[in-house]
Amino acid sequence: MFVFSARWRQLILFVLFPMCSISQESIGLIIGNFTGIQAARINPSLINSQKVYLNFNVISSSALVQNDFAYFPQEDVNIWGLIFGTDSLPTYSKPFIHYRYVENSQNKNVAVLANAYGPSFMLSSKKHSFGFHIASRSYSSGTDIPYEIPIFATESQGYYPFHHINFNDGNFDVAELAWSEIGFTFATQLYKYYDHELDFGITLNSLLGTSGGFIKVYDMNYVVVDGKTVDIFNMDVDAGFSLPVDYNTNEFVPEPYIKGKGMGLDLGITYTRLKSNIQKNKNLRNCEYEYLDYDWRVGLSLLDAGAIRFNKSAELHKGREIDVYWDRVDSLEANSIHQIIGDVSEVLLGSREASLVSDNFTMALPAALSIQFDWHIKENIYLNALFVQPVSIYQYQVQRPAILSFTPRFESVFFEFSLPVSLYNYSLLRLGASVRFGPVTLGTERLGMLMGISDINGLDFYASVKFGFLKGKCYQNRDIGACFNSDSYESERKSRYYK
Repeated sequence: MFVFSARWRQLILFVLFPMCSISQESIGLIIGNFTGIQAARINPSLINSQKVYLNFNVISSSALVQNDFAYFPQEDVNIWGLIFGTDSLPTYSKPFIHYRYVENSQNKNVAVLANAYGPSFMLSSKKHSFGFHIASRSYSSGTDIPYEIPIFATESQGYYPFHHINFNDGNFDVAELAWSEIGFTFATQLYKYYDHELDFGITLNSLLGTSGGFIKVYDMNYVVVDGKTVDIFNMDVDAGFSLPVDYNTNEFVPEPYIKGKGMGLDLGITYTRLKSNIQKNKNLRNCEYEYLDYDWRVGLSLLDAGAIRFNKSAELHKGREIDVYWDRVDSLEANSIHQIIGDVSEVLLGSREASLVSDNFTMALPAALSIQFDWHIKENIYLNALFVQPVSIYQYQVQRPAILSFTPRFESVFFEFSLPVSLYNYSLLRLGASVRFGPVTLGTERLGMLMGISDINGLDFYASVKFGFLKGKCYQNRDIGACFNSDSYESERKSRYYK
């Protein structure tokens, strides 16, 4: 629970407040009418209303690191200097402390998210759309961490302003989950009448867990007496892990690569208010169905409803009603995972094996509810609103950050530009930017940090390479005879449209 030696401090800070990694919602990749299969990440039904009928995603990747505790002041360090090695980390108060931290009594949160989507595609066929994707994803989160824990981790247990204070904490956790997924998406038009359209979509994901771990504290009532002693009045805690590590030596051991399996589900529904009620004949080819423009649309979706059961190299530990006067806390050494767990279990529960209760556990995905609204203001100008609220579906779970964003964008076939303004976890206001040139998209949610005008408390970027074929344009002719360009052919073609 407490880590106060230099090695332990580095370990907790690495887990709770990392400052580099490979996003979250990647607004520039998932909103818009040219996103293709990537639109299914926020709402599976949206692939049915794209401007492309065939889309191929070559590669898309995104990265987010965000915390509300540790930061680099903008006046002391520049992000580009750190990236290219021209700046070194500043030092504060102690040689190993290279950051400032927020001194308040609010609970702290951290998120480290990584998504990489490999080759994937979508195809629209009349009123239906189909999609396939493969991805590698990783989420790490720290949720509602009591404010004193990262301060102790930074300053050591000898931080005397916090001595002899009765801290009564509960219901916080740190979790990490990494997995590969293979997903199939289906979207269909449920209803269409004049200028009203309702679409439904579903994505089913097969999940292959590569690593998972968590510490969940239900209750923790304690007093830090001095730099060597902690008086624990009550503690209820669970911990589980399935990692590519030899727990006795801490050496990297990749086998078995797949340590657990599971299933995931995304559901979405979208209502669209169309500009026109013109439809086409059912006998047209997929490429001949033209895109129907809209005034506005609104969607509702459930994302990442699912879980992975880890049963390879997995351990689940529990401790209940722990009441211990723990001296010599500073003597603990982290030579291996099993050593530290055994030492802590012996002190808190009476024996080195007492905490181990199972060789398997289940972790839930970062589930969320989302609402999307897109307003087509005029011609190429749009305004998007996005709301993402994490939901808890299981006791052991990584948490997705909450997002509320408003994004004006300019959208055309070969160029797109957007400026998302987002509120992260209802507290951190951020300005981002995204640009697409043809098949290539680049973006960030942290434009101020990249410009050097805000403190560095995380990183955020995303990139994508994809291409598609527009609705209403066929690149091979249906007829090659002498009458193909005749007036009779044009008349027959126009007759396929009706109101």
